[in-house]
This record gives sequence, C-alpha cells and structure tokens, in this order.
Amino acid sequence: MTHTILVLQNDPLSPLGVLEPVFREQGIGLDIRYPMEDADSVPENVSGFAGIVVLGGAMSALDDTAYPGISGIIALLRCGHWKNVPILGICLGGQILARAFGGVVHRDACTEVGVTRLEPTPDCEDDPLLSGIEPLAAMEMHFDRFDVPPGSVELVSSPDCPHQAFRIGSAVWGLQFHPEVTPTIVGGWIEHLDGIGGDDNRAHARRLRNDLDGRLAASMDVGRMIARRWSAMVLAGPGSDAADREIEGQIAGI
Repeated sequence: MTHTILVLQNDPLSPLGVLEPVFREQGIGLDIRYPMEDADSVPENVSGFAGIVVLGGAMSALDDTAYPGISGIIALLRCGHWKNVPILGICLGGQILARAFGGVVHRDACTEVGVTRLEPTPDCEDDPLLSGIEPLAAMEMHFDRFDVPPGSVELVSSPDCPHQAFRIGSAVWGLQFHPEVTPTIVGGWIEHLDGIGGDDNRAHARRLRNDLDGRLAASMDVGRMIARRWSAMVLAGPGSDAADREIEGQIAGI
C-alpha cells in the first residue's frame, strides 16, 4: 500500500528540511504543493492522502486577502481532522491550524528568533509526538503567535511565547517552533533578513548565525525524532497498536 502525504509549502525559504529524508526513508510519498502561489492547488478533500504537513512562511495566517490559499487550507484541515488523517502544522502552518479550529492568531505579538529551550506541560507526558524528548530545543522564527484552540491539549511552552504546541484529538498537531530546519534553511533566512535591512532584522540575522555554530544540531535532532514518530502514525494509522509500539520504542531509546 502506498502512503502519500500532502505537503503544503507556503514559502520557498521554508521547505521540509530534515523531515524529508526521514519521510522518504520510511517509504512515504510526498505530494508537494505551493498554495500561496496557487490557491487552486489545495485539494477540496483529503482523498488519497495519508497525512498533511503545512509548513511555515513569512506571510501572516491572517492575510486571507493577499493569500486566498489560506481559506482553502483551513477547509482542508477541518476535513482532514474529520477523517482522522494525521496533520502536522509548523509555525505559519500551526497558526493556520489554530485558526481552523477556533484559536486566535495575534499579529506581531511575540518575537522569537533562534534555538530556544522549550518546556513540556504536564499533558505532554502522554503525547505520542512530543513526550520524552529531552532536551526539547528547537529553532524559532516568528513574530505572530496563536492561542490554542478550544478543546485542544496544550503541550509545550517557552518563556517568551507560552503557546508552542497543541494537539487536537489523536492525530492533529500544531507547532509554533520549527523542527524542520537545516543549515541551508537558516542560511536562507539570514540572507533574506540581511537583504531587508534595518536594525531589528540585522540583529535577528546575527542570532541565527550564532546558532549555526553548534546549537542548530540539537534542533535538528528534535526534528528527526518528530518526523519518525509522525511517520509511524501515517504508516500505521493514528491510535493503532503498531504506531503505539513504534513510538514507545523510540521513547525508550532516548
């Protein structure tokens, strides 16, 4: 049986990164589409897809007029949740996911740049995607933030931005942080910030450069772990015994 996931890449500077080789190693097919360039590329339903990944981007999750693909993503995420398809929303993707299920996105409300130590909540102890990862260090690059949707489980926080990850039901995760980053991705962000100019952007670029010298490795390790666990859910189905055994084995090996 072929397992293909839909990847919605919202920004050329924010691809799958370290997640992609893990997905391919697990035999998962990738259908990558670019909804901010082509709103019509977002399917109306999840038929044929074993999972959905919504990646980050420089635009705001509130920019519906400039980016009509956002409304299509919201509709698709609701459909995916109803069908119990595993979903992973990252940064902008997590903010759009929060919007889809009643969470509020706040523009320019929380600036976080660079690798950050994140703190799991008590509810994270039993979470199949994020439990047991220690240290939970991950790259941040955002200025907007989300409130977790009503009825969701809050999983991770940080000192500067308390809402970092949530789960809806058993198969849907929204992340504020970036588990997918690689040196190439971060290098692209640095070049972009330097090109924009301004004191704040140059300061953000310096912080990112500093994290390339060692700290990024920890974030990439977290990203690979998340990719392996999420892959297990895609391949075995959310909540299945096979997925649970795979995840328990990974936790035991930490």
